[in-house]
Amino acid sequence: MLIRKVGQKEWQEPHTTSYASEEALEDLLAEAPHLLPGGTGTRMAVVRQMIIPHGKPDLVGVDTVGAITVVECKLKTNSDIKRKIVGQAFDYASILWGMTYDDFDEAFKKAKAHQPIVGETLVDKVAALANESNESFDREAFCKAVSENLSAGSFRLILAVDTITDELKRIVTYLNSHTDARVQVLALELSYMEHNDFQILLPTTYGAEGTAPKVALDQTRLLEEKYNRLAILSSRESIKEARRLMEILEDCGYSILPGSKSVMAKWPSGKSLSRHLTLDESSHNVATASINFEEMAKQGFTLGQMEQLALRLSRIVGMKPNLASLKKHNYRKNPFLLIKDLFEQSGVVELIAEALAELVQPPPEPALCPNIAAAPVEPSA
Repeated sequence: MLIRKVGQKEWQEPHTTSYASEEALEDLLAEAPHLLPGGTGTRMAVVRQMIIPHGKPDLVGVDTVGAITVVECKLKTNSDIKRKIVGQAFDYASILWGMTYDDFDEAFKKAKAHQPIVGETLVDKVAALANESNESFDREAFCKAVSENLSAGSFRLILAVDTITDELKRIVTYLNSHTDARVQVLALELSYMEHNDFQILLPTTYGAEGTAPKVALDQTRLLEEKYNRLAILSSRESIKEARRLMEILEDCGYSILPGSKSVMAKWPSGKSLSRHLTLDESSHNVATASINFEEMAKQGFTLGQMEQLALRLSRIVGMKPNLASLKKHNYRKNPFLLIKDLFEQSGVVELIAEALAELVQPPPEPALCPNIAAAPVEPSA
């Protein structure tokens, strides 16, 4: 590669074309965790050299939905790159597998962070990152997700190198073809050059095409599990209608995602997603559906837009009392109904779908949601 400043005539070779050490590659990723591939699109708290029994992974990251990433860094000049990088990553994963949340939290707290992360505990650190980017964050759901991932051994393993070799490609392909969705293996090549005051980074990811089908399959399985659990707490018929609503919202551009005890319809908010509708298992073992006005307010929807949404939703029988205090609380509440009570009403699926579609895709573009067929809903008393 040759480089020059704009206006100069001569092209020059970069002064530096490699990392000074593996620690330099580790530093780079700790400083910029968004470079790590295969993430959920949310912020990630990353620490270096986390001390666990029998080892210290180069990097361990946890994002705001509780997904755990383990990173091992190696340079091509290291003769152990083929023999050790994969073995070390899986060794660390096997140690983390079955670790309790408290032990993981304690190890995370003691590890080195490239930049100070606000908060003492793991959940505090991640909550602070979520707050910085206005991401929705459920502390209880986060802790439960981390615990479940540790128990299941569900990790994203990233092999970070300066050059992806053919041998490493072959190994990554094999592993993704012979492991289930709980384990994702990705190779990340970060070619580095430096010239005077310029730094050049060329990231290349290998293995994502092999993990995508596994992730999609796992998400489908999780969604099915959540719907089945909600059906037990409400009724099969009401969940059938709730699923129909989610399918319509997906056609409108929403992402339908499983939570620890929920199914969520999320709308893009910058680099993250914000919940607009949640089907949830409450602490009282009942299934509820909530409209997340609080998330919409954080996302920047106007007062007029939320007032219009509340007005449309007030036509749903039983919803008006829950909507009454919204304005008083500056739309920082999430009105809800029991799923059984909500989805047994005729036409409610179409009403909610139209209301949310109007919120995120205002006229004159109603054709973006072709599956909505308007149906009457009796106005509430």
